[in-house]
Amino acid sequence: GTGTGCTGTCSIPLYIMTSPMNHHTTKTYFEQNNYFSLPPNDVIFFSQGVLPCLSPSGKILMQNPYTINMAPDGNGGIYPAMEKNGILTDLKERGVGHVHAFAIDNALVKPCDPHFVGYCIEENADCGNKVLWKVDAHEKVGVIAEKITVGDGAVADADAGSGDSKIKGKGKPCVVEYSELSQ
Repeated sequence: GTGTGCTGTCSIPLYIMTSPMNHHTTKTYFEQNNYFSLPPNDVIFFSQGVLPCLSPSGKILMQNPYTINMAPDGNGGIYPAMEKNGILTDLKERGVGHVHAFAIDNALVKPCDPHFVGYCIEENADCGNKVLWKVDAHEKVGVIAEKITVGDGAVADADAGSGDSKIKGKGKPCVVEYSELSQ
């Protein structure tokens, strides 16, 4: 489709980001299961990047004396991985106008949710994000925040899910991972 509707045959491609550690296994699983009845040419696999593993004190962890231990670069790695693996070009060539990205470990996601995607399109949003409230302040999940640069150039997270921030401003939305939140 062209993003504004298509005539004739339309398809919704499924792009699956894997890691170098599970790429072959994931691809093989889809092949063995006949792509779960999806057209094989509409199921595209691409691998995310990797970064060195660090200890809590910031030291590089070694796999062995000569090899740095590496791990997938996380959700933020989707954008450079899409560029590096030709996914952005493929999206353009297919005429895809809108993308619904979600994490595989989100059991509640509704892929291609027509209400959510439609709302984002109707609002002409650059992006949309569906979230749930934390169960309590100590739940180990990331939060949506507003990143604001204050007078001295420092960065502050305003309203990181608490709703009681004294800083109000014109910051940029961001995700603060639970591992980055102070106790």
